[in-house]
Amino acid sequence: MTTRVPFTPVDELGCWLDGPGEPNNVHLEVHVAGHLDPARLGEAVGDTLTAHPLARARRAPHRGRQRRLEWEVPDRPGATLERARWSTPEELARGQRHLLAAAPPLDTAPVRVQHAVGPDRDVVLLSAHHAVLDGLSCLRLLRSIARRYAGAPDPVPANPLSLRVPRSGRDRPPRVSRRPPTRIAADRGRPLPGYGLLRLVLPCRPRTGPSPGTVNDVLIVALAVAIASWNSAHGADARNLRITVPINARPPGLDGEQLGNLCRLASIAVPPGNSPRRTLADVITQTSWAKNHSGPQLGLVTRVLAAPCYPVAVRARLVRLAHRFGARRFSDTSLVSNLGKVGEMLEFGPSAPVAGLWFSTPAPMPRGLSLGVLSLRDELHLCFRYRLSLFDDAAATRFAGLFRESLAVIGDPRFEGPLIGNHPQGRDHRGA
Repeated sequence: MTTRVPFTPVDELGCWLDGPGEPNNVHLEVHVAGHLDPARLGEAVGDTLTAHPLARARRAPHRGRQRRLEWEVPDRPGATLERARWSTPEELARGQRHLLAAAPPLDTAPVRVQHAVGPDRDVVLLSAHHAVLDGLSCLRLLRSIARRYAGAPDPVPANPLSLRVPRSGRDRPPRVSRRPPTRIAADRGRPLPGYGLLRLVLPCRPRTGPSPGTVNDVLIVALAVAIASWNSAHGADARNLRITVPINARPPGLDGEQLGNLCRLASIAVPPGNSPRRTLADVITQTSWAKNHSGPQLGLVTRVLAAPCYPVAVRARLVRLAHRFGARRFSDTSLVSNLGKVGEMLEFGPSAPVAGLWFSTPAPMPRGLSLGVLSLRDELHLCFRYRLSLFDDAAATRFAGLFRESLAVIGDPRFEGPLIGNHPQGRDHRGA
């Protein structure tokens, strides 16, 4: 028996914006000190996909003249745990790059989980199609896998297929400039398909005094300042920087428990030429407004494009054409997505402590760069995902250096400490 659930407009947009070389997938990876039992982990993955129906949803067969797509949720998961081995960081990076080169096929299963066994530690990688799951949903799945592996309780929401976001108000955000957003200057000779990842670790002290702004506010400013410095060094414009920030729109009480595409996007304008303190104050005003005022998940134009007024084939073509010809004018400069504190909620047990956890989101052109953030114990784990047509690995490393300098210029006492570009065992952590 299968259950059918209609696509939301956000789901449909995520479906049509996936393509070769620019996979619309969310990525999470956890490094554990030691080794996991393969059979036990496979059972935990199977139990997790069984417990969360949306994680095994697939796009139902459809015809181009249909008005609406549907998810088809079978009783049993179609995906199983994939296995790989690696002996060097370079071999691990190649395997990660291969896994993330394409989003999981929606017609079979939206989630792929891989167990990569190394000489001194194991890595569990999760890749999910963004048409069905957001970053918080992927973290919830990984948490379920860890809990079930450890034999801990793992309660799930009572209505796991309820995908509705609370009805939004009609509040309007502060006025944003109508000029096209700044684009990050490319630093490579020819366009290439696919993404690269650069992982960083940043010590983060608890707030002890009246430090202005949240961790996310400081990271938004640091990213904007780094982009402005980068563009200045490349002779490019940096006068209209805008950073997209996803905001959790799940119903109260569910927090990160409900699976689906349940975030709305806020656009934060970063004015040029101000002091870091004044820029931070401006960003705090905008992020506070966005958190305290409800709004639709999609803008007016995208809501019209995704409305089931046209056949599916027509909508797909309209969305892709609109993205191709309108993204350069309307898409923000970059994106910062913060999943918050993970803490002890993700543990595979005492024999396999979590040593590192990273998360990344798509960064389609013309954006080309996104920053995924989460907090693990007293550290921030940062992951830049960049289009290979924007940066190569060397350029990404230089940009990360500008980001570190930008944090130092802001001078927030919570971030006094070096950025670490290595994993806990000290080897190079670039790849995928």
